[in-house]
Amino acid sequence: MKKYTFPTLLIWLFFVCLLAGCEREEAAQPIANGSPLSVPEAREWFDGQASAAAGKKSSNLPERVPQWEAAQHIKLSDGVPAIAVPVQYKEKGPGTGGLSRLLFFTKQGQLQIRIMKMVSDSAYFYRNKQQVKLENFSGVLTMHDWQERFLYGARYEQGKVTGRLSEPKSSGRMGPTCELITITHYVKVCVGSECATNIDYVEQYIDCDGGGGGGDTPLPSGPIGGGGGGSTPSEPGKPLTFSFLKPRGIIMPGLGLDPIDLARFLDCFGEITDNATYQITVYVDEPVSGFGLSKFGTDVGHTFVGLKKQYPGTDTYIQQVFGFYPNASTADILSGTVPGEFSNNGSSGYTVSVTYDVSAGQFKNALNAGGGMGGQSYNLKNQNCTDAVFSITNAAGLSVPQTSGAFPWGGGYGHSPGQLGYDLRNKPQGGTVNTAGGEAPMSMGPC
Repeated sequence: MKKYTFPTLLIWLFFVCLLAGCEREEAAQPIANGSPLSVPEAREWFDGQASAAAGKKSSNLPERVPQWEAAQHIKLSDGVPAIAVPVQYKEKGPGTGGLSRLLFFTKQGQLQIRIMKMVSDSAYFYRNKQQVKLENFSGVLTMHDWQERFLYGARYEQGKVTGRLSEPKSSGRMGPTCELITITHYVKVCVGSECATNIDYVEQYIDCDGGGGGGDTPLPSGPIGGGGGGSTPSEPGKPLTFSFLKPRGIIMPGLGLDPIDLARFLDCFGEITDNATYQITVYVDEPVSGFGLSKFGTDVGHTFVGLKKQYPGTDTYIQQVFGFYPNASTADILSGTVPGEFSNNGSSGYTVSVTYDVSAGQFKNALNAGGGMGGQSYNLKNQNCTDAVFSITNAAGLSVPQTSGAFPWGGGYGHSPGQLGYDLRNKPQGGTVNTAGGEAPMSMGPC
């Protein structure tokens, strides 16, 4: 197999300047901006600039072999045509679960090269029959120069850019819409039936919500086919590399509480008559108090509800506090609709609440709505804990603010604890609002 080596120091410096956009007296032959390239043109330029026969390959760089026979014509997000060439890494490159491409395109009259690396969420990779395709990609895409220096990157969810990537700083705090994400690269070696898997190396980036990658090169646009595997195919006794983006861990207060039979939970109220008084309280545990954020890091907050029946003139009452949760792993929660369940949120913490005095008829309607929600599916974006509470308060005819806000991870718009908490603090629509927060009362009933 042909090995590409670097030229003499003079040519090496020329190539580094070419990638970095340095000012230089000698320039490559100008090419019209946006001119379509042919694969032979890209290969000729690459062989002349990046893999001259003389010189010694840097020991700090992995060996990379372009697969020219699989080159594709694609377009970048600004409409500029480009050529994408699969590149095989002999070491320190994305393995199964990822892919690498050389991108060739013209900019300011010069032919440019970038290395694009895509690493999948593991759940996405296996759901898609171990294929990595830009059109429905979930994971991270990073851009590098030929010296493997990170330039910029983007986070994808189902083919849409949802975040911008940057390198972690040695000091300083991340913003409220940013989180540290980890790409783990593994090596698995099998000899006969005995296998050992070890972490090869780890990369980390800062992911901040928002579209587009930034930097000086547009992101690729349109399909980029191919399965995982920037690594050498496995042979008996030889290492197999595989790389995955660590699944997001969602922090949802109370997630993991024991589930309840909601219909039985609500049966504790018994007969609903005018001989008692009734209250409905909406509790909100915001990700960050008062800012209206749908998440802080990976904390999405929680909305739950309390129902209370009090017998006038006595200390006797029945009170049940509960909320709606997903019954699935955090990776699956982000992928779409999953089974749902209700849990007892008695004694759960909250940051803001609103309490309504209601009639027996309103209370009965709320009970009927809650009792009919058993077995309901959960969807983080449009059928979540806040939506479940709204179903109950809507049945009771309460004017709870229901503003849709921007949802995290490319989810469009929806209801969230953060937005509801902001609305209750700033534009309540009735009821008694408590902005001091606290701990919800215990659930208490005769069952």
